[in-house]
Amino acid sequence: MKIIKPKDGDYRLKTKFLWWPKRFNGIWIWFETVTIRQVYLGLFGFSMWRWCDVCLWDLEKDQPLVY
Repeated sequence: MKIIKPKDGDYRLKTKFLWWPKRFNGIWIWFETVTIRQVYLGLFGFSMWRWCDVCLWDLEKDQPLVY
């Protein structure tokens, strides 16, 4: 199986259950299943690469979730 490494700026949608409080757009969310859009970024001068949470995502409308 070939693994494709993500590149800078690639994004993915990830469904998570939030056990701990997380803040999105000024709203704290906790104990819910949410879909989060994540972007692959290089941090600290591109020495550390990781997936960063950007926003909540609405799967039905295929756009960011706005409260």
